[in-house]
Amino acid sequence: MNNERYEVRFHLGRGAHFKHWQVKTYIGSRKVATTFYDPDIFTLQMFDCSLYNNRRVAQKVKDSGSKDVCGWIKCKRVDILKGDFMWEDYRSLERLYYNPINDIHWRREGDDGTFNWDNSEYDSLITWNKNVYILSESDIGSIVA
Repeated sequence: MNNERYEVRFHLGRGAHFKHWQVKTYIGSRKVATTFYDPDIFTLQMFDCSLYNNRRVAQKVKDSGSKDVCGWIKCKRVDILKGDFMWEDYRSLERLYYNPINDIHWRREGDDGTFNWDNSEYDSLITWNKNVYILSESDIGSIVA
């Protein structure tokens, strides 16, 4: 039985990994690794995903305007695509947004802001640069480099 799981977020903390994708790897409840990926070089494809949001912390961020970690993507698998990988079809996909300074919930592109997407689940998500897109089932096989 594989107890491995991942948490993915866009890292905005100061330092060498500012504006990189952060991937935390867990086995059971124990964190075993934290890795960072430059979005100009790497694309992350995530499987069996849900959008996590700590609403209490997100509200604190919105009220104060100060940064704190309060949202990420939980997933059961992450594939890292690197190098000459080029994928232009991202423009046809729906983008996900999370910025608690503006809104304390996860949002989807085209959403009018009335629906809360926190904890919503997806078969597969993909990053392109600093953005996250919903990848439909029919597109999963078409992105392999």
